[in-house]
Amino acid sequence: MIRTTSAANVATIDDPTFGTSTGLHDTEFVQTGSGHAIEITAAGTYNFQDLTFTGYNAADGQSDSAVYCSAGSGTITINVNGGNAPSVRAPGMTIDVVTGVRTVTARAVTTTGTAIQDARVLLKATATTGSLPVDDTVTISNAGTTATVTHTTHGLSTGDKVLINGASEQANNGVHTITVTTASEYTYTMGSSPSSPTGTITSTFVFIYDLTDVNGEATMSRSFVADQSCDGWARKATSSPLYKQGPIVGTVSSSENTTFTGVLISDE
Repeated sequence: MIRTTSAANVATIDDPTFGTSTGLHDTEFVQTGSGHAIEITAAGTYNFQDLTFTGYNAADGQSDSAVYCSAGSGTITINVNGGNAPSVRAPGMTIDVVTGVRTVTARAVTTTGTAIQDARVLLKATATTGSLPVDDTVTISNAGTTATVTHTTHGLSTGDKVLINGASEQANNGVHTITVTTASEYTYTMGSSPSSPTGTITSTFVFIYDLTDVNGEATMSRSFVADQSCDGWARKATSSPLYKQGPIVGTVSSSENTTFTGVLISDE
């Protein structure tokens, strides 16, 4: 438990590192003064794992709201997984507090269960169950390095990843992190400035496209309105020790955290 004894507009903790096994997690903040529990100094997305806020002003924008973001512009997104949703003071910013967040973890291990670091993981939605986009037909317009995707009622959020396939311009294809502009449009940044693509272009939601950490894990956090089937793979093909591609398949739960494991066979 951490007690807030600070004055109005002052936070007890500045810029903590949030986490699930290390960093700030599983902590109760109790208001015994008149300030904030946590100050965050940069816009971005923050995952609150089992953080509880008691006694703070329940309204946003107050001198004793639970969380204060002092960046002054941009968007602050707080994903709440367990605990309770905090009130937020973030002058000049867009506030997005997302509850019901679940963590999806993909693990890469050897046949003996040893964690594999720096394995590439791809985990994407499939059409069996769920509400996330799978092979939805889209159109794309390029301007410089910015691709604007028209994707009717996509249901996606800024920071989500999508897999684009079928575009005539290769810079458009692959996995991209998106910025949502409207309910039927989002953008992403390319590594070059091609012409606008043609072709039958599709977009599919991607849970994870990342390298595994020292624990052999790659993770993401998000809320899901329904259970979502998925598949993908893990592999390590760029530096020794090398491992063949191992499949990952299953269903992401909308009601609890989900962990998948890909077993990789040595390729040396």
